[in-house]
Amino acid sequence: MLVQRTCGWCTTTAADVSLSNCRNCGGPLPPVPVSMGGVRTLTLGLAPPPAPRSIPEPYRNRVLIWKNVLVILGGIFTLCLGWTIVFGLIGAPMLYLGWTRAQGKLRALALGRSAPGRVIEVDRDYTVKINNRRPWKIAYAYEVEGARHEGWVHAWERPDLAPDDPVWVVWGPDDPKVSCLWPPVV
Repeated sequence: MLVQRTCGWCTTTAADVSLSNCRNCGGPLPPVPVSMGGVRTLTLGLAPPPAPRSIPEPYRNRVLIWKNVLVILGGIFTLCLGWTIVFGLIGAPMLYLGWTRAQGKLRALALGRSAPGRVIEVDRDYTVKINNRRPWKIAYAYEVEGARHEGWVHAWERPDLAPDDPVWVVWGPDDPKVSCLWPPVV
């Protein structure tokens, strides 16, 4: 069976299971699930490197702008339709919220601390629909100083994750509630 993994940093597909880093951008690839006797298992994989970590510019732009629905809609409402007060009042908060959430995620990836976590759920998010596509929502839990935290991320491609799989979570240096998976999912 051919196992393909997608780099969360540059979206390149890697078919070589012996690779731990993407050949295109050098970013870490997700671990490969192993199936033995019909039972699927996934190991935790390599821990994130210590902070500060470099974030590739194309990934940063994707998070801040191109895959950020609130920023796109807020920008359109504010910049293109802002001459009407109603659209400006709707668009500006959307733009601000999308931008600050994305900055928090990038800050967690670059400067955050890491903790092992577990996937809680992997399912379609039926509250979001863009271009007739619905993203996958990956919910996860992790502990910071004895306190349990939960987070979630969207992925547009079906992730090779299942409930109870181990994952690395990086969380914000100032707020453990701001988190994302390491390596990121596409």
